[in-house]
Amino acid sequence: MNHNFLPVFLFFMLSGTGQSFGQYQKNTVSETEQVQLAKTQADLVNSIYNSKLSDPQEIKNGTEYTPYFYRSNTTPLIFNGKELNSVLFMNGRKYKNIKLQYDTFLDEVVYTDTSLMINFQFPKIALNKEVVQGFDFAMNFDSLKFRLIRFSDKNRGDLADGFFEVAYDGRSSLIIQHLSKQYRNQAVYEYEYTSLMYVSLGNAYKKVKKSKDFLLMFGKFSPQIKEFMKNSKIRIARAGKNEIIMILKYYDSLQKS
Repeated sequence: MNHNFLPVFLFFMLSGTGQSFGQYQKNTVSETEQVQLAKTQADLVNSIYNSKLSDPQEIKNGTEYTPYFYRSNTTPLIFNGKELNSVLFMNGRKYKNIKLQYDTFLDEVVYTDTSLMINFQFPKIALNKEVVQGFDFAMNFDSLKFRLIRFSDKNRGDLADGFFEVAYDGRSSLIIQHLSKQYRNQAVYEYEYTSLMYVSLGNAYKKVKKSKDFLLMFGKFSPQIKEFMKNSKIRIARAGKNEIIMILKYYDSLQKS
């Protein structure tokens, strides 16, 4: 949302306030009335400003989040320390330009409330999954779309409900689980990050691992997929999400034909 008009608006409102004070002083208006006038105009400015922004109170639905890894050399927060353009989908609404993080160990999306400061820190809230549909991260020309997936018996496989990156969603689909494993190192808990890719061809999600198992998923189209992978020089053991997406798009084109 463009808020460029706000500084200009505030300038004129404050300028008007100064002129009003001058006029009222000439007319010997009491100090109490001047204070009341200033408060009324300030309330008007705040009400107009807040009407253009998402009410942070609507987002504050969850529990206090305490950074439990403060002694660790590693962190379970994805992209920790990097500037992210975040979008939150919550209660059927879309909130832009807010500060979010994702805890890959607890599978929680964390909101930083920049509207107040407690003990020189902005409080953090682990948002209630019951009202969060998902969130997006944009960074360095890449966009990650996380959605809260509640699997059906048909497509669950070995997966539990939670936040997954939806990397591709066509006739087939690719989701990525971002997670951290906790381990102890010299009496301190550390966090080892990893990501796991799962593919669905309309049935249960299966982990992407060995080439042989991956090709078997495609049934009668396995020979074409194998040839496509060979021509594209794709090896499953080293493949990233973009290579898997290429394969799935090709498979979807075979389905259409």
